[in-house]
Amino acid sequence: ILILLGMLKEAARKIKRKYCYKHRFKKKPLAKCYCIDCIHYFKNDGSCSLSGMCRLVPEDWFCKEARPYV
Repeated sequence: ILILLGMLKEAARKIKRKYCYKHRFKKKPLAKCYCIDCIHYFKNDGSCSLSGMCRLVPEDWFCKEARPYV
């Protein structure tokens, strides 16, 4: 019974994660802009210069430190 309960719990977790993943862009973002619109985003290589190190980020991400072009 414990094995079956564990399998059901894992299946429910996967279904919830899949639902959240599919609907992640339906809500309004908490940040001011998406990464592609931020002044710290370099479009030629897809990197972000925030926090002193360059890291690759997708253009449809957003973060709380984002600042849009004015």
